[in-house]
Amino acid sequence: MSQVLNNKLDVYQLLSVFMLNSNKEKIEILLDDFIEEAILKDDYSFSTGLLGAGWLISFLNKQDMIDVDVDNVLYDVDDNIYKLTIKAIVSINISIDELLELISYYHQRILNKSKYYNFYRRFALFECLKLLVDKVSSIMAVDTSLSHFEKSKVLLKYSYLITTSFSENEVEVLFYKTIEELISYYQSIKPNNFNVKDIEALNYLLLTSRQYANPYWIKCIEIILKQN
Repeated sequence: MSQVLNNKLDVYQLLSVFMLNSNKEKIEILLDDFIEEAILKDDYSFSTGLLGAGWLISFLNKQDMIDVDVDNVLYDVDDNIYKLTIKAIVSINISIDELLELISYYHQRILNKSKYYNFYRRFALFECLKLLVDKVSSIMAVDTSLSHFEKSKVLLKYSYLITTSFSENEVEVLFYKTIEELISYYQSIKPNNFNVKDIEALNYLLLTSRQYANPYWIKCIEIILKQN
């Protein structure tokens, strides 16, 4: 196994290695090692498993760092991810982070257009993405135990979805309602009473607002952050 795997780098750390390395052959070898390790361990997580590997393959191909037919390479992986997705959708104990990781996989797969368009596979990807977004939205609407930090992560993901490939109508009401509520909440807190997670949540909200290009939200959040 490669030094990368011996150090047990996760998928984002592995991506950073690829971004700093222009040798496509070496990238493909490291990626093969990462996938082999995931298969041997039957690991379907995002951090170290096939979910993350599939996302990474799709991302690297879109960035022209590798040249593959993504639909073909990920054919078997997709089928297993579909099964994980159904389990996630019906589960009552699934976490927001797990759902967002699945959403990231499907979103990247949709952003990456296959050389050989297959309507049925594209349809399945869109439908799974929509079901996962609906699941997250339903949790956001009823789960009062969700932290502001978790909500801010969801909003950042939603802003990326609706500015790239997802219909804003699907999440518009919840998106606006939640970000306005969070901004109002943080405006109500006295300066210097923010903890680390509050600051992280505010930075997620700022990224969301910039991604969505809403100058009013940007101004409100920047004022809050400058006071802390």
